[in-house]
Amino acid sequence: MCALSAFLLAPAALADVSVDWDRGVAFAPFDTFGLEEGTALSNPLAALRLEQAVSAMLVEKGLREDPSPDLLVIVHASVEPARSLNVGSYKEGGGAWETQASAIRVIDAGTLLVDLLEASTRRLIWRGMATDTITNNPGRNEKPVPKALRRMFKKFPPAAAKQAVPK
Repeated sequence: MCALSAFLLAPAALADVSVDWDRGVAFAPFDTFGLEEGTALSNPLAALRLEQAVSAMLVEKGLREDPSPDLLVIVHASVEPARSLNVGSYKEGGGAWETQASAIRVIDAGTLLVDLLEASTRRLIWRGMATDTITNNPGRNEKPVPKALRRMFKKFPPAAAKQAVPK
């Protein structure tokens, strides 16, 4: 929690936060995570605080960091307009397509993106995105980033999908 509050005052606008996940994945078995390099902020200290804030949020949700994790966490942050971001080499959704090369994504300035991948398959299973959250000024990020992360992870882990009961 200390990392969240000590993190990076922010854009006055309330961040728009959205979350999506693979409804076919049971999140209960996941209990460990590991950070993988994403698209970092140009300020290495701000990038470190951002990773620490995400890690603190996952620990608060009952996960623990481990060198052999169940989940891979990739954090992307953009403070420049229409910056191309390397979002890694992993499967989308149920594996309908897969890329071995790094994918390129363009997102708006001020966007924070957190991807959770199933470590064994590198399949994307959860994504949180907050817009109007990150700025070039680390001092202006102290309040909006933790607030956006709390909103992003409010209902994490997602509840298991309800199965239809045959009649």
